[in-house]
Amino acid sequence: ALASAYATVGDFQSAYTHLAAADQARRTRHREEVQRRASAMQVRQEVDKARAVTEHHRQLSTALAETAATLEALGVIGREITASLSAMAVFDALKRHVNQLLDVTTLLIYLIDSTGQTLSCAFGIEAGVEITARTIPLHSRSSNVARCVRERQDLLLDVVANPHDPNLIPGTLNTLSLLYAPLMIGARVLGAMTIQSVRAQAYGARERSIFRALCAYGAIALDNAAAYATAEAAQRQADAALGQLRETQVQLIEQNHQLELLAVTDRLTGLYNRLRLDQTLEQERARCARYGTLFSVIIIDVDHFKSVNDTYGHQVGDLVLIDVARILYAGTRTVDVLGRWGGEEFLVICYLGQDGALLLAEKLRRAIEVHRFTSVGHKTASFGIARYRAGEQVSETIGRADAALYRAKQGGRNRVEFAD
Repeated sequence: ALASAYATVGDFQSAYTHLAAADQARRTRHREEVQRRASAMQVRQEVDKARAVTEHHRQLSTALAETAATLEALGVIGREITASLSAMAVFDALKRHVNQLLDVTTLLIYLIDSTGQTLSCAFGIEAGVEITARTIPLHSRSSNVARCVRERQDLLLDVVANPHDPNLIPGTLNTLSLLYAPLMIGARVLGAMTIQSVRAQAYGARERSIFRALCAYGAIALDNAAAYATAEAAQRQADAALGQLRETQVQLIEQNHQLELLAVTDRLTGLYNRLRLDQTLEQERARCARYGTLFSVIIIDVDHFKSVNDTYGHQVGDLVLIDVARILYAGTRTVDVLGRWGGEEFLVICYLGQDGALLLAEKLRRAIEVHRFTSVGHKTASFGIARYRAGEQVSETIGRADAALYRAKQGGRNRVEFAD
């Protein structure tokens, strides 16, 4: 405006000077405006960058916190799973924790059987309901489980619903997201586990990592459970074998006892035989020599026994001897030793003096006398008693008792005679 005024009055020099100054001012103001806009844009870019970095750090912190929480949860789960000592307890723990951490509609656990050629479904559940899956040959080319075991690596499959899928178990849901992982202990594979969801693309890298960790814990726990079951079975077998051994030992002891009894028992009367009586007499002689104790022997002979055999036969004679044995057994004390001396003779070793031995013999004589024997009626017996003398041989004591018995026979039978 000032340059235009100077030009109007004809002062063109001043008009040009002011016009140039105005143009310079416009250029300066424009340059400053551009610089301000550039600075504002730079500041806005720096602010956006700072916001982006802050958001990234926030997301990273959240992811780290989630990872830490997942790892801590996996640690707790791993300790619980590996502490299980039975396969069913392991399956139950896996089912519970897999459903807590992942989107699971179907859970199946396959184990290699003893032949090493077949995968059998050890555990299966879908939508909370137990299912029974088929047995799969390990060489199957259509089975994802068999492939997972053969390749020994996890598989993630996102499929389109197909009712004719060869991997679809009849009667089960048509799942769209399938995750498989082998159950391995070192280089040894036990089987495979699969989780499946009816939701498409349900599993990503995080889910695969969690599932691999659960499978690792499950493999360790199942191997421990199998080892524990084997140890328990071995222990049961050992206990059973030990029980059988103890039973056999008891039987052997009983048989040995029976053999010992047979060796020292008279088969007809059930009393001790001559062998046992001789052993007892020697034992008592040794005891008397050591401790100064004394004992007496009573020899009993059934009167006129030969006539029984001659008249009624040996079977009746045997019945008479059995009855006499019962009478003598009932009349003697538990501390006395009673046996069949031979033929129709019996021997009692009693720990009594002269008077006591005489009373016992008289009691036995009377019991035989009053007894009525089958077929033959009444019978009697003669008794000879001798008291052991310190220092003498057993044969000497028996000889004196025999002499007393002879006197009883000579004196009319059915009597008791004392050697001295």
